[in-house]
Amino acid sequence: MAEKAPGLEHYTPSRLEWLAFALNSFSSILEVPYDGKFKYIYMPKDDGKTLTLMVTYPKDSDLEKVDMYIEKIKKIGKTYVSDHQWDSWLEIEVEHIPV
Repeated sequence: MAEKAPGLEHYTPSRLEWLAFALNSFSSILEVPYDGKFKYIYMPKDDGKTLTLMVTYPKDSDLEKVDMYIEKIKKIGKTYVSDHQWDSWLEIEVEHIPV
């Protein structure tokens, strides 16, 4: 019998991994500033209850505008989390990465 390719093996993601994947899929529908130079990704932390929202943007950005978009992204994420009733245990932290 032939061995299964590694990509065909079963894997069940944790709630946190699944949530990061789902929230990252929203990036294509959000209008973001700086002609694609503003980017974000949710990454699950190993503690099982925290997502890190990693945000990159140009160093010369208007930080007030950057913070406004971060809050918009977090609000969408928190709404999604609340809809799944996971808001009682989930934390979202932000990591700013000016490039």
